[in-house]
Amino acid sequence: MDNPCEYCNSKCCKYYTVALTREDILRVLKIKKGFEWIQVIEANGIETQFSHGFFIFDQGKMKECFLALNRKRSEKCIFLENNKCSIYEYRPMACRLYPFELGVKGVEYKKKHRCPIGWNIDDIKKDFLENNEIAKKEIEEHEKKVREWNSKINEKKTIKEFIEFLIEE
Repeated sequence: MDNPCEYCNSKCCKYYTVALTREDILRVLKIKKGFEWIQVIEANGIETQFSHGFFIFDQGKMKECFLALNRKRSEKCIFLENNKCSIYEYRPMACRLYPFELGVKGVEYKKKHRCPIGWNIDDIKKDFLENNEIAKKEIEEHEKKVREWNSKINEKKTIKEFIEFLIEE
């Protein structure tokens, strides 16, 4: 099955916040212009793959934030069209890894996942492990850029400036 998600009701695209790495943004920018598909979320209690977020000032207060895929008013992912991912080949790494994680027993389903597909873990193990290694490198690079940004933060910096800083070479 090349794309099991084709046969799904897209629950993961309707209920989860997808935090973005620098590489995720660069992938999507290959097919989408502008940044309207990105939202900023405060780090308050949000679980992500990152050890920390970027800092930005909002009304004189410094806040820790993450970038995530924007959502439509219906709370669906902005790229969900007719229950299909319109950017499937360019989707963020979190989407590529879902609904699995590397647990103590190897590749296993995430706790409380919403995926209705009955995946055969042996069939996806190789792809998952490859993507997981890529994800580790992407997260490491992302966090390096975030640390650099955070070391220079001041009240005049904007979200747009952060995104532009993040994706510059």
